Parts: sequence; C-alpha cells; structure tokens
Amino acid sequence: MPMLTLIEAVALVESSGNPLATRYEPALDSNPPRWLMAGLHNLMSFNPHLSYDEAVRALCTSWGKYQILGGNLYGPQINYGLDLGTFICSAAQQDMYSGIFMQISAGEIGQSIHNYVSSYTNAQGLAFAGHYNGPGAPLAYWNAVRRAAGLEILVPGQIEGA
Repeated sequence: MPMLTLIEAVALVESSGNPLATRYEPALDSNPPRWLMAGLHNLMSFNPHLSYDEAVRALCTSWGKYQILGGNLYGPQINYGLDLGTFICSAAQQDMYSGIFMQISAGEIGQSIHNYVSSYTNAQGLAFAGHYNGPGAPLAYWNAVRRAAGLEILVPGQIEGA
C-alpha cells in the first residue's frame, strides 16, 4: 500500500474518496450547539432557497469526500462564501475548504495535512483526531486514519493519551 498524506487518508476514512457523500448527524440537530449555529446566517445568505429548518439540517450534515460538517464549513473559522451545490459538485472547492479546516487542526500540533500519516507522532495523531473528528473517540479515529495509510493500529496502553 502506498504511503498516504493525512488529507488523502482522511478522504478514504470519511467517504472512500466520494466527493458526493453526505452524512446527516441527527444528534446535533436535536439540540444544535451554539458553535454549530454560528454559521446559520452565512449559510442562509448563500443558500436562500433553504427554510430555517433545512438550513439547520445542512449545518448538521457532513459534506463531500472529507465529510466537513456544515457548521464548520459556514462557521467563523472557514466562513465559506458559496452555495452548498457548488461545494458538493466541486472537488477543488472540497480540497481547498476542507483542507483549510484540516490544516487548522494539524497546524495546532505543528504538522501539515500534506505530510505522510507516518510522520505524525501518536500524540499528534490523537490531537488531530480529537479536533477534526470531535473529542468522543480520538484513538478509534486515528486508528482508522492509520489503517487507511497502511500502518498498524495502536492499542490503549501502547501510547500516552489513549
């Protein structure tokens, strides 16, 4: 298996590289957190055909080959300025804007999304996973990224922070 960069491995984990993939996150929609709702005005201004409820569902949906959450895409960190159709139909848009969000996560630990997965220390991988995929199960997510890159998985107790 060839060595993969972080951005390549994340695309495989999230959607098998499918740029048209979507995944609705109903747990977020039942009581949307404030950080997620921060992108509502921006999303509605570029998608005026959406009702309020549809816009909230769009914020609670992960989009494209990297499965970036709508709340992150339209939120203050990325502040995406086009409609969802443009994003979902453009691999270049997905690479650019999902890459920005991923690089924020990777940059916090002194790495680049264009570095090979194997260049990440275990602590860096767990920190990336906890930010990009949420704090729930960073070891499981980092292991999925490692598996996609052809690396052996880590077990709790084998690494600090797991």
